Amino acid sequence: EPEVTLDVLGVPIDIQRAQRLSTHRLIESFMLLANETVARHMTETRMPFLYRVHEPPDPEKLEAFAHFVRALGYAFHTKEAHSPKYLRDFLSEVAGHREEPLVHELLLRSMKRAVYTPENRGHFGLACPLYTHFTSPIRRYPDLVVHRLLRERHSPGGISPERETWWTEALPEIGAWISERERIAVEAERASVKVKQAAFMEDKIGEQFWGIISGVTKFGLFVELEKFLVEGLVHVSSLTDDYYELDEAQYALIGARTAKRLRMGDRVRIRVVRVDRQLRQVDFELVEDEKSKKKKAKGAPKRRGGRKKTKR
Repeated sequence: EPEVTLDVLGVPIDIQRAQRLSTHRLIESFMLLANETVARHMTETRMPFLYRVHEPPDPEKLEAFAHFVRALGYAFHTKEAHSPKYLRDFLSEVAGHREEPLVHELLLRSMKRAVYTPENRGHFGLACPLYTHFTSPIRRYPDLVVHRLLRERHSPGGISPERETWWTEALPEIGAWISERERIAVEAERASVKVKQAAFMEDKIGEQFWGIISGVTKFGLFVELEKFLVEGLVHVSSLTDDYYELDEAQYALIGARTAKRLRMGDRVRIRVVRVDRQLRQVDFELVEDEKSKKKKAKGAPKRRGGRKKTKR
């Protein structure tokens, strides 16, 4: 995900992919173990509890993802994809390749959203049969609910039948409310990043960058810049060399006359043409795609030998 660097005045000066260091992974592993341990312990007490549930992916979305990665040349078996280990192994295979960020993003989109609920259905993404958020720095209210449950369970004399009944009735509503607030918070966070990304691009109108096609719709192409992790739209009306139509099966826009294909995952060069910070929008126009560039280079006449002329 993008990490925006700000100066002392809050002005964005750089946008790069957030790094995951070994220290991050170490702390994360401690948190996962703590969350699993508390979930297992509270389940054994048979007390009402709030779980973090992540159900298996939707088969149709997984099939669409499989179709895309197969087009990139990867082998992907949907029957095995209901195993978290299989998906982890697949992502390891993609690691280091240019399309890695896009494949990660599309796989996440094919997953169901994790929720808070008193009905345990396991956590698919973590391959955990029991999971909760006992410690989670960015989700303070779920932590608080779990701590309250833990405290009442281990209070002198234990939890009363009345309180246990209260929790049984209250937890479904609490879980639904927390899940909805989490969704709103995630959307707000993404919007704030979009604002900073647009502000960062305001002084770059007219400049050219290489990027990867990250989305294809009937109204154009979304392109994510390689250098700055900013996504913008190439509107279909700016593609004047042909009339392009959406081919959903190929995740591509296809030229009706030339059959030229602009597919998700392709590398293209764009020019920044418009930025609207209020709408959080950045517009690009296509300069060239990498395939066309290679064709031009292949067909170009070879330079003859001899001394190169210099301007005087």
